[in-house]
Amino acid sequence: MPCGIGREAIERLETGPLPNLVFTDALMPGALNGFELANIIRARFSSVPVLLTSSYNDIPAHDTRLTVLSKPFDLATLGQAVRRAPDTVRD
Repeated sequence: MPCGIGREAIERLETGPLPNLVFTDALMPGALNGFELANIIRARFSSVPVLLTSSYNDIPAHDTRLTVLSKPFDLATLGQAVRRAPDTVRD
């Protein structure tokens, strides 16, 4: 089972209530990166949208339904990404 920050996020999701959005960095310490965490969330908690951020502009889009917000970003850009995030949830 994954450990570290990603595992803690999964444990919080399992104990609920589910959040309206998970916003995480694509690269994070621990056994899981943000893309792996997003895949677990989407498989187990498909109603929860995931928004990723990264300061690396060359991170490939692993899934066209995931939004990766490049750092630095301003509040308007963040707001747009948050408003679009529910559109990325699996039907």
